Amino acid sequence: MIKWIRVKNRKRGIDLKKNILRSCLVSPIIIGAFLSSGQVFADENTTTQSTTVTENVQSSVEQSSSLQLNSDSVISDDNETNNSLPSSEVQNESQNLTDADKQDSAIADGQEAEKNAVDQTSLINPSISEDNKESAGNSEENNVDNSAVQESQSSDATTDHVSDKTSLSNLAESKVSTSAVQAASQKVINQLAASKAVVKEVTSATLTNKGFDIQYNQAIPAGAKIMFAVWSEVNGQDDLIWYTADSNGHVVAKYTGSYGKYNIHTYQNLNGQMIGLNGRTIDVPKPSAKVTITKVNGTTYKVTVSDIPAYITSIQLPTWTEKGGQDDIQWYSTTQNADGTFTRTFSIAEHNLESGKYNVHVYGTSAVTNSLTGLTGTSFQGDYQFGDVKVQPTLTSNGIQIIMPSDVSSDMTVYHAVWSAKNDQDDLIWYKVPANGQLTAKYTGDYGTYLIHTYAVIKGQMTCISATSIDVPKPSAKAKITKESPTTYKVTITDVPVYIDSIQVPTWTEKNGQDDIQWYKATKAADGSYYVIFSEATHNLEAGTYNVHVYGNSRVTNSQTALLGTRFESDYQFGDVKVQASLGQNGINISMPSDVSSNLKVMHAVWSAKNDQDDLIWYQVPSDGQLTAKYTGDYGTYLIHTYAVINGQMTCISATSINVPKPEIKATVTKESDVKVKVTVSNVPVYVTGITIPVWTSLNGQDDIKWYQATKQSDGTYILTFSPKEHNFESGHYNIHIYGQSQVSHSLEALSSTNGVDLSTDKYVVDPAVSVQNHDANGGTLKVRVAESENTKKIKSVTVAAWSESNQSNLHWYTTSDVYDGVVTVMVNEKNHDYIKGNYTVHVYVDFTDNTTSGFNLGQYALNADEPAQHAPSYFIDISSHNGVISVSDYQRLKNQGITGVVVKLTEGTSYTNPYARAQIANAQAAGLRVSAYHYSHYETAAEARAEAQYFVRVAQSMGLSGSTTMVNDMEERSMLNGDLNANTQAWKDEMNRLGYSNNVYYTMASWLDTKGGKLNTAKFGLSNLWVAHYLYAYTYLDQESAKSLSYYSNTAAWQYTSVSPKLSHALDESIDYTGRFTW
Repeated sequence: MIKWIRVKNRKRGIDLKKNILRSCLVSPIIIGAFLSSGQVFADENTTTQSTTVTENVQSSVEQSSSLQLNSDSVISDDNETNNSLPSSEVQNESQNLTDADKQDSAIADGQEAEKNAVDQTSLINPSISEDNKESAGNSEENNVDNSAVQESQSSDATTDHVSDKTSLSNLAESKVSTSAVQAASQKVINQLAASKAVVKEVTSATLTNKGFDIQYNQAIPAGAKIMFAVWSEVNGQDDLIWYTADSNGHVVAKYTGSYGKYNIHTYQNLNGQMIGLNGRTIDVPKPSAKVTITKVNGTTYKVTVSDIPAYITSIQLPTWTEKGGQDDIQWYSTTQNADGTFTRTFSIAEHNLESGKYNVHVYGTSAVTNSLTGLTGTSFQGDYQFGDVKVQPTLTSNGIQIIMPSDVSSDMTVYHAVWSAKNDQDDLIWYKVPANGQLTAKYTGDYGTYLIHTYAVIKGQMTCISATSIDVPKPSAKAKITKESPTTYKVTITDVPVYIDSIQVPTWTEKNGQDDIQWYKATKAADGSYYVIFSEATHNLEAGTYNVHVYGNSRVTNSQTALLGTRFESDYQFGDVKVQASLGQNGINISMPSDVSSNLKVMHAVWSAKNDQDDLIWYQVPSDGQLTAKYTGDYGTYLIHTYAVINGQMTCISATSINVPKPEIKATVTKESDVKVKVTVSNVPVYVTGITIPVWTSLNGQDDIKWYQATKQSDGTYILTFSPKEHNFESGHYNIHIYGQSQVSHSLEALSSTNGVDLSTDKYVVDPAVSVQNHDANGGTLKVRVAESENTKKIKSVTVAAWSESNQSNLHWYTTSDVYDGVVTVMVNEKNHDYIKGNYTVHVYVDFTDNTTSGFNLGQYALNADEPAQHAPSYFIDISSHNGVISVSDYQRLKNQGITGVVVKLTEGTSYTNPYARAQIANAQAAGLRVSAYHYSHYETAAEARAEAQYFVRVAQSMGLSGSTTMVNDMEERSMLNGDLNANTQAWKDEMNRLGYSNNVYYTMASWLDTKGGKLNTAKFGLSNLWVAHYLYAYTYLDQESAKSLSYYSNTAAWQYTSVSPKLSHALDESIDYTGRFTW
């Protein structure tokens, strides 16, 4: 195959190509021989003096055996050699090893001959300098005209191109030798060197475990395909296969079953025209490998196989001992490592723990022949001897833990024979060893030496492979006694054998024998020691000699065993029981050691020193030693005597006292401004639980006195900040006294007076802010807002006068005393002025708590609402399960008394349904009343609101209530205020609308409305959608006519004016309907 070479001079390049074409046949074989002449060796990164050659075409005439001319004897030898082993050879491994040795020798000779041939034909690579490399490369690239190349090919086609069969025939007839082709190739190479041409690597190929990885490295013209002809040198081209590369010029060509040289020719297929681009060869050497064997431990060896050809995909290691032929042969699989090696660790237990010569052969699965092929073989001396199997026993709490190598226990059947040296083998027990090599042999009741002999079943015989022993000493321990507190001791027990548990410590005093003996159960510490802390109180607080013995439960004998005994001297004396007293808010806090109070019955006698013991109180101390003795009304010294019941006698074990001083506080008055005063009270005793500060002006006695509660701070001080606003902004001297709530005297005590403060407030007093808000001319409404400030007198009530007629014929007075956080709002509605359109004059009169009044003219505001169609007020009731079943006749009685609608409670939360709802609805409908429904809400989040809406709708649908039904959200549960009431209610509304129920009304108390200082945003949900509960006369019935006359909340949907309607035998909630949404 011809490699077209680009040169600087275009004409010279065309002539050169013609010369090449005329000197060679274009059969792939002949072209390959030409380009495989071995004369060009180059690397793109190799630089010498003259030029850079980038094509790596490596071959020799001797390697072109596919020509069948002047073939090399070494190549012939290679073709006759086959490394794959038939199954008969696998069975006779010893003969295979001999044959493999011969084959390795032949391969080595052949490779050496090829190396010499290459060395003799190789040339020194010409190159250009680094400075000229890039320019030379560009020039040579640009001076080649591809059209000229195609033209040359076309013009010479009839004379220079023949079929492969014709070329081979002509070649045979003319007896052209490869040396002649090589001479022609040499001439071309010399011409290339003279012209300083740059030859790039065209096709690269490498061996892999799947085949040849072939890559075409040049640019591929649009529409062209790259194809590779690949065949081995064995038997001509009988295994030739054509491969079409992918769009990147890449393909993987499979091995065809032969080792040795393979030819790879590269073609470009453009519109059906095949153009030869390159020819090269690649050698697939016969497989071989290296093997290393290392001893890992007494019973295992590691085999490492390296230098493995890329086409070997897996390794197996047949291994056997020389002794007994191949009776113990094992075929081991291996693991491939990141460095390309294969390894396997095996145990001699798989070979009956035999010593002597071990044979290890290496077989690989070859991707070339798709067969298992012998690679190499070796042997080593196994030096196993008795004792190499290490058996290690240790003592544990439950028995003797025995560990042996798992490679032995997993590959052989192994037993441990375990017995104590005492009484020969009367307690011998056989244990079968599990695969992991670990087991625990139980103690058999004896201390001393335990023997452990290990046997393996080898060729059907029990063979001893290890003998060891372990000592189980008789138990003992050490004890250390330390004093932890005046009344407690700690016993620490160490050096306890592992087979001892459940430590108990019997302890008693020398006095009176063992009358006070206590068996203490010890606690095991993290470090393996045990400890007990005990109190002298469990031994009647006796001093003198204490005996301490230590017992433990032995897992060896399964019995309680004495470990040691010791003693110590206790120095207890009166006063060692420390009783501590401190002043608390509600009494004297008394604490004492809990080890005493939990083990003895203890009493405190507490009294004040005043009036002897007239206030003495006995307190029984709880087991934790903590209690509070109440103050008995006196200041001064309190005495506390502590008694314990010892041997039936009350014995004093402590005496202490504490002083309860009369409170002496410190008060500081700070005038922060003429309208702001700060009072700070410090040094407040803990038993004073609140500070009250009366403040009044000197003018007019104490007519303006205010009792303020100071606020306690984190540092224990109390602070009050007050304004003269609370005192009608009087100027002059302000008196300030300090009182405290004493838990000692259980009364409000005068603690201190102060010098007070002088204030001049007249110039600071201002009028409240009076304004009109939410003016809706077309809706016929506006809101008057009156707001206090820090310098405004306190509002008592507000009156608003509004009219539009010049003669004030439609004058209406609005009056309210509802003041919330210093703000008063009044709604002016055109309907209260007979819907007369016009400009309304608005006057506001503010009455203050000092009985003065201020007037304000807010100007004129247009109100132009059309009078709505009149709906005569009608009346309805609401009922729940508390009302039980109301019959049809009862409903008719209600109807005769003006009730034309009923609102039935359906649900509450997400689980409750009114059990009477279905009957209450059916009977009301039968009587001709309009039925609405309500849901009692609890939601505190949007998710809960949606869930409650879904539940409400689900039950309403089950009751047959349509989407047009008036559906009421009953909002009166105070927990709803914990969340965002408006956002959550909006979520409820949105979910109701989504479910098809959009006629929604919101029931609540007047105090929940934002216009009354509450949280419900009336503008957000609309006043016309609110049903307001406000009982003017509490639990006294307000009749229908009175309600109609008052018309409270007439701009809402309805007003619930009473909860004690007497229209049936039991009280009913009754409401007036302003909009006709609840009644007919």
